[in-house]
Amino acid sequence: MAQRKSGETTNQTKTTTTSKSPRKKQFKNDTPVLCRSVTHGGLTYLGVNGMRYDWGGYGDIREIPYQDVVSLRSRKSAFLYEPWLIIEDKDVMEKPEFARDFKDMYELYAEFETAEDFFDCSIDEMKEKLRKAPNGFKQLILGSATDLIRDGALDSIGMINAIDEVMGTDLKMLI
Repeated sequence: MAQRKSGETTNQTKTTTTSKSPRKKQFKNDTPVLCRSVTHGGLTYLGVNGMRYDWGGYGDIREIPYQDVVSLRSRKSAFLYEPWLIIEDKDVMEKPEFARDFKDMYELYAEFETAEDFFDCSIDEMKEKLRKAPNGFKQLILGSATDLIRDGALDSIGMINAIDEVMGTDLKMLI
């Protein structure tokens, strides 16, 4: 073991590394936020500022001000909690309060590009997803199933019975 003589000093260099975390996007009340309709048919929302926002049907995307998104969340509005709208802005969805409230729910919608894609599931898968689904998703599937039955595009008795069983409806009367 080496010993140091009295009065001898050692030079040690300290390296300090600072990691800069990516800067979070700052939102102002009027910052536009993309929101996608996940309803069967049209949807209208009257914003905090009195502005009217309309979506024509499933998949339509409109911008609404951040203050309206915050207001909808704080009021636990059906627009976001059923949901009828999905927030498409990743920066908003990275905020802990939004991720906590909506991340799991949005995963179900991400599985299907269109509502009609739901009917590609097996009957067992369909039942499982409907049992766990939020009300807005159930209503979307019910509306789509009704249209498909009337158009003759959904004629699987098994699928219709599965929807009726889980949702307590009587769609088979439309056949």
